[in-house]
Amino acid sequence: MYKIDIFKRDFTNVFSYQLNNIFYTFDYLNQGTNDFEVYNLSEKVKAGQYVQIIKDDECYCGIISKIEKLNNNISKVIYKSLLSLFDINVLIDTDDQGNGSLENFIAKIIENNFINSIDKSMNIQGLSIEGISYTAKWGFNLKSDKENMHMCIVNFYNSICVRALEKYGVVIEPIFNYKKIIFKIGKIQNPKLKFESNLKNIINKSMIIKESDKKVNALIIYNTSNYQNKMMYFLHKDGSYSTVDKDRILPVHRELIGVDIEQDKTFEESARLLADEKFGNITYNNLIEFEVFKDDNIFNPLQLKIGQEVSIIDAGNSYNSILTRKKIDKTIVLSFGIIRNEFTSKIRRMMK
Repeated sequence: MYKIDIFKRDFTNVFSYQLNNIFYTFDYLNQGTNDFEVYNLSEKVKAGQYVQIIKDDECYCGIISKIEKLNNNISKVIYKSLLSLFDINVLIDTDDQGNGSLENFIAKIIENNFINSIDKSMNIQGLSIEGISYTAKWGFNLKSDKENMHMCIVNFYNSICVRALEKYGVVIEPIFNYKKIIFKIGKIQNPKLKFESNLKNIINKSMIIKESDKKVNALIIYNTSNYQNKMMYFLHKDGSYSTVDKDRILPVHRELIGVDIEQDKTFEESARLLADEKFGNITYNNLIEFEVFKDDNIFNPLQLKIGQEVSIIDAGNSYNSILTRKKIDKTIVLSFGIIRNEFTSKIRRMMK
């Protein structure tokens, strides 16, 4: 049985319930909703309160967004992930890109908006932050909203949190403990896992590999102030990129592009940010899905965390990817990669 508890924002329990089964989806790239139905829901339960669902090794948490009254004293409770808190616009100093670690940059935004906010109602009781890695030389090529101001307003979740996973494998893991909420920020510390796509324990599988005959793998960046200074970035066979001309992907598909230098930035810094934008999403540019049983001892799906890097072997090819979505029912569907079905892709679908 799944035990459901609902808490006020001060962690006072206002309702408990048990269910035989739940269906739960968590997609780091697309914040959606989940729901469950209960009988005789307490009038104390309101939108904005916390929900926690526990069964053995399973633990899911979120914030109630809506309550629908159905027939026969049944209510549908609709809730979102705790990360939905970050679906807000924030003011960013574009010069902060590349300074310190990405994890500290994200932590600072959370602190300013949810721990030490001038608007006391925004502050979250019991909230703490834990950094678990240090990612230097980061950047999202964020541009100033006004010339020479080096400031911009962006959506914190879509423009920072999601892109941190897509480009650097940095995730925010919400943990709901007794009277505490912890956000762990960083790369998953487990080593990269290797899985083969033809394992017999896989119930169903689907692979979407985004391919292009003209994918850019060499970038020449010119300084638009004089068109004399230039830098070259190369995409390497392991999915990384740098200015070092070795282990390159061939044949060469080159792109020439100019970059404007913002105030207080060097050409080298501006060029690196542009290279980040062009090459940063290539490593996980796929959608690989496996449906397995909850107790599968190869994938260990209940313990597998969002942000886990993997290498998928299929038909003699190896694809680097990262866990971005879990769909939990009687079985679990694990989704690796940053592509979603609406993208134009090469699709190979295999059912057993």
